[in-house]
Amino acid sequence: MAKTLRKSLVEPMALRKSDAAMFCGVSVPTFEELVSVGTLPSPRCLTEHTKIWVKDELTAALMDLPNEASKNTNSLDFLFEGTPV
Repeated sequence: MAKTLRKSLVEPMALRKSDAAMFCGVSVPTFEELVSVGTLPSPRCLTEHTKIWVKDELTAALMDLPNEASKNTNSLDFLFEGTPV
């Protein structure tokens, strides 16, 4: 008999490290670095050996990152560098 895959009806609220990295769109090593420097939140301890990241906390951290439009440099500023005012 063929085994059918069922999608869970419950959306997880928290993720293990590899899934959290994928959720953020980065590799696991990059995710670990972003957590270590405080760009992304630290994990929560579900058990002594199980660490999880809350999706809402990851989303909030990602939304706090600057976007391309918020950079305060004009794309033509390089033309005026070194020019006396």
